[in-house]
Amino acid sequence: MFSPPPGFEDLLSDAEDCPPDGPLLKLDVPSVCTLLARKPSPQGAAALAMSVSSTIPDADRAAYLVRFVSDHLGDGELERVYVGMMTESYPADSIELIARAVATWGTARPYTAVVTLAVATGYHWRVIRQKLLLAGVADPFSVRSLHALLDVTEQLIVENISNGKDAEREYRSLNARLYGPDSTGGTPHGFSPDEVEDAFDAFARAAR
Repeated sequence: MFSPPPGFEDLLSDAEDCPPDGPLLKLDVPSVCTLLARKPSPQGAAALAMSVSSTIPDADRAAYLVRFVSDHLGDGELERVYVGMMTESYPADSIELIARAVATWGTARPYTAVVTLAVATGYHWRVIRQKLLLAGVADPFSVRSLHALLDVTEQLIVENISNGKDAEREYRSLNARLYGPDSTGGTPHGFSPDEVEDAFDAFARAAR
């Protein structure tokens, strides 16, 4: 029996057609500087998910993280950060620090939860896109923010878990992955397709 391919390419293509265009606001990034930036857009789920994909080279993952940051910064801000990094005025991991600050802007979710849900969104993008369309949302990127889109992903996961045989165990496992003690730590490890399936068994079953 064959399963549909992951939806990352679909999400990347859709995101390319709708670049973020929100208002520029001041964002203070501890240890770096204060930047003019946009709050995290739903389109940002694409680059954020790919920034932790274990199916592409390290250089490509880094490029996607830079894309996520660049898409949310005002004109000239990324260049200012690079100059600061070259002159050692800013830390060497400034791009990651900025990505974390942008991705968690306006949410209580920790960074690992944001990225994990972004990966789930990418993997099951065609299902999520269809669910939104059937709910009357013609443009999935018209939702208010990245966090609103991730709310949809998380709710779909929870709903499908509740229909499973081991609902309580799977729900505890989900919350541990998203909001457990380790979720506020370092950058999430790369996600392979199998790891996404393992992490979201109930959602994967419903998506097939």
